[in-house]
Amino acid sequence: MSDYRQYKRSSIAEMAPWTPGFDMTGVSISVADLNDSPQEGDMIARNPENHNDRWLVAAAYFAANFETFGITTEDTIELTDDEQATQEAIPE
Repeated sequence: MSDYRQYKRSSIAEMAPWTPGFDMTGVSISVADLNDSPQEGDMIARNPENHNDRWLVAAAYFAANFETFGITTEDTIELTDDEQATQEAIPE
C-alpha cells in the first residue's frame, strides 16, 4: 500500500526562468535532475515567504504542471505617477 496521496496546490508559485549565468548558489536540484539540469526551459522556484529557499523545477515537469498567472513580461500596462510610486515602495 502506498502512502502517497494526490494534493492540489492552493497557492501561486514564484519562478524565474533559468538562463546561462543564473546564480545557482543555494538552489536545490534533485538527484533525478542532476544529470540533465540546469538547462533551457528549467525554472527556478522560490518560497514566497523565504526567498533564500530556492529549487529547480525541470522543464518537462514545469510544462506539464504550470501555467502563467497574472501579468507577464509580454504584457504592458500604463501606471499613473501614484501607482508607480506605490509599486516602487513594495519590497521584493
